[in-house]
Amino acid sequence: MDAEIRHLRALVEIVESGSISAAARHLGIGQPALSRTLAQLERIVGVELASRGSAGLTLTAAGRRLLPEAQAAVAAFDAAIRCLDSSDGVAMLGFSWLLPSWLPGELDEDLRRGDPGFRLRLQRTEQPVSDVLAGRLHGCVLREPSSREGLVATPIATEARMLAIAHDSAHQAAIGASWAALGSQPLVVNRATGTTQASLWTPPARVAASCSNFDEWQAYVAADRGIGVVPALAAELAPHPGIQYHRIPDAPAVTVAIVCRSQDRRPATLALSAWAEARRISGAS
Repeated sequence: MDAEIRHLRALVEIVESGSISAAARHLGIGQPALSRTLAQLERIVGVELASRGSAGLTLTAAGRRLLPEAQAAVAAFDAAIRCLDSSDGVAMLGFSWLLPSWLPGELDEDLRRGDPGFRLRLQRTEQPVSDVLAGRLHGCVLREPSSREGLVATPIATEARMLAIAHDSAHQAAIGASWAALGSQPLVVNRATGTTQASLWTPPARVAASCSNFDEWQAYVAADRGIGVVPALAAELAPHPGIQYHRIPDAPAVTVAIVCRSQDRRPATLALSAWAEARRISGAS
């Protein structure tokens, strides 16, 4: 059997999703089927690509060498299929959580002003970056984006950070504390879409609980596993009966960016990129 694009896509999705279960959900297939696909790829190439242990799945040296080539192959395949796409009048913008309330109206208006045939379509996704790289989205909204080959992130806004803490929490000292002092508190981290990681403090904060989505993050904070730090928009758009929010006056701001694929020349992607560049916040690179 020769390697097929589905084998390479399985490897890419598992790595980018952080787990086989999350990748299976994103691909819309069962977890056992995805595991079998990865195992087939390992048999085809004749080497172990990932080790399975109590800490989850970790790429081997061979897996790390193959990953960038697999990502490029999947992206090229998806680009070939996209040439048949007739939906250039739709700008697909993805987001993982808490879309800024001002953004859709402003962006849709500007897109239509530039081309009356354009319309904005929003899509909630747990894997916005993967969807942009695969061409399923023209762009996505990310907070605190990191540099990544093949992508262009344009900062368009900043948001204040807020302390999230359970009612009657054992960590009351966090309320009113400075940013530096919060680094001594146990931290709940959303490793997938969160904007606050332990590395923001020196020395790094202690991670009391780690999760992979916002709903789990809220549950951990409400259960008083530790404190959380989120953009202020969370207090406005996603209140939780077990959580109270407090301002952190000296906290570093959260950067909001529009992320597009650098080589995507589709009209909708170019229009999104142009809008983001026109709205680029002062002083950002």
